[in-house]
Amino acid sequence: MLQKKSVRNLPVLITSFLFGLLILALPSCNDAPTSLGFPLDTINLEGISSDQNKLVLDSKSYQNRLLNTRNSSYFFVGKGNGMEAISFLRFGTLEYDSLDYIQETDIISAKISFYPSRNVFGDSLASINQEINLYELQKRYSDSTTWDSIVNPIDGKNFYNSNELISTFSGKVELKDTMSSIVFDIKKSLIAKWMQSARDTANISTYAPYKNGLVVVGGNGSKIINRFIVPTSDIPKIQVVFNNTKTSKVDTISLKLQINSFYANSALSNDKSIVLQGVTSIRSQIFFDVSKIPQFASIIKAQLELTLDSSKSIISNFGLDSVLAAGEYTDLAESKPTVPYTAYRRANSNVYIFPSITSAIERWTRSDGKGSLILIPQKNAASSNELYFCDRLVFYGVDAVDVSKRPKLSIIYSKRPKL
Repeated sequence: MLQKKSVRNLPVLITSFLFGLLILALPSCNDAPTSLGFPLDTINLEGISSDQNKLVLDSKSYQNRLLNTRNSSYFFVGKGNGMEAISFLRFGTLEYDSLDYIQETDIISAKISFYPSRNVFGDSLASINQEINLYELQKRYSDSTTWDSIVNPIDGKNFYNSNELISTFSGKVELKDTMSSIVFDIKKSLIAKWMQSARDTANISTYAPYKNGLVVVGGNGSKIINRFIVPTSDIPKIQVVFNNTKTSKVDTISLKLQINSFYANSALSNDKSIVLQGVTSIRSQIFFDVSKIPQFASIIKAQLELTLDSSKSIISNFGLDSVLAAGEYTDLAESKPTVPYTAYRRANSNVYIFPSITSAIERWTRSDGKGSLILIPQKNAASSNELYFCDRLVFYGVDAVDVSKRPKLSIIYSKRPKL
C-alpha cells in the first residue's frame, strides 16, 4: 500500500520541485533585458567627440565661379553688402534684317521693361532706391566667361565702355505682391546701329558674335542686389516705335531677348569662418581627422553640428532657411556631390545638425582616417538654387573664441573582434 501511495504522489512532488525552482529564479527577472535580441560581430560601443579630441582640423572658403548661368530664369544686377552683380543681355534682329533703312531720326521711342522679383539682397528690406545703368556689349563672351575675365580681361579689351551710357534707372523698387516693372529708355542711335548692321556681312566675324547686346550694371547709387525674372510667357524685349518711311505709317517692332547670363562677386573671409553664399557661389570645405578610431571599426552614428554666426550672416528678405547641404565631392567645382548630406536647424536656435554623416566617417576609417566635406549654398534644399539666392551664411570656424560654437563632431563606434 505504501508503494502505491508514493507512486500517486510523484506528480505532486515533481510539480512542487518545479515551483520551487521558479520561486528561486524570480529575483533574476529584476535584471534589465539585453538591448539586442541577437549577437553582433562587435564587442562594445565606444564614443569619441571633438570636445576632447581634435577631430575637426581646419576649414577654408573658396569661390566656385558659376559657368552655367546662361539663359537662367533669373538675372541679377546691383551692389550691396559687399556683393556686386552684372548681367549680359542679347537681343535678336534677324527677323528684322530687312529694316536696315531705319535711321535714328525715324525712331520715335525704344523702351525695355525689366521685371523684378520680390527677393532682394542689400541694406534694407523695405522699398529703397536702386540705380541701374545700361551699356552696349562690345566684346564676345561665352559659357566660360566669369567675373574674373570681365574685371581683368586677358586681351585688355573691356566688355563695355562706362563712358557711353545707353540708359539708366534710378528710383524705388517697391516690394509688393505684384511687382511693377522697371522701364528703360534706350538710345535711339543704338537701335539704328543695330538695324543697319542686321544685314551687314562684312563685319560678321568681328561684330556679330556680340552685337545687339546690353550690359546691365549697378550704378554708384546702388545699395541692393535685384533679382529679375525672365518669364517664358512674356520674354523681355525692346519695343521700338518708328516712322516707317516705306509705308508712311507708324510701326512697332520687338527685339526679343535671346540670351541672358549673369556674373557676381563677393569677398572671401580672411579668417576660419565657414562661409556660404549663393549667386557668387562661395562654398566651404571642412577637413577632418578621425584616425584615432581603429581602422575598420563599425561606425554606429556620426553627427556634425555647426553654429551660425548671425552677426556676420546676411539674409535676404525671404528669410533664413532651415536646412543646409553638404557632401563629398570628387571635383570641388561640381554642383552635385557624390554623396549628399543634409542638416536641419534646431528649433529656436542657430545650430544646424547633420544627424548622420556616418557613411563618410566609415569610408575615411577604411584608409588613413582623413577626409573632408563641402558645404554648398542652397535654398529649400535644392542644389539648383545656388544660382538664385544671394544669402550669405557664416558659421563659426575651428578658431572661434567661444569653443562651444566651433564645429562639433560626435561619433559612436564599435571595434570588430579579432578573427
